[in-house]
Amino acid sequence: MIDRYAALLDPARVGLGTDVFVEITLVGQDEATLDAFEVAVAERPEIMSCHLMAGGFDYLVHVVVRDVADYEVLHRTHLAQLPGVARMVSSFALRPICDRTAIPVGRTGG
Repeated sequence: MIDRYAALLDPARVGLGTDVFVEITLVGQDEATLDAFEVAVAERPEIMSCHLMAGGFDYLVHVVVRDVADYEVLHRTHLAQLPGVARMVSSFALRPICDRTAIPVGRTGG
């Protein structure tokens, strides 16, 4: 059941206090486009998570950076250059409300 062990750093204390959530739409949904995008995303250390989505965009990417200026550089030099990217919409988090790492094993809703 255990996937991996990790130490969780405080992003702000290591100079990465800005969370950005990026909705990415690709030019197409073919296997080659999806695979190329996913391989490239996995190589960027600033990308904390990337989820293939159903709905109005293809991927939701969570990025950590120092500040808005740092994100602008990342956006121009890496995110916009990812294979197959047609559109990106970036949202800056003001603060986390809930940020869990524990999976609710054995709990039921209601």
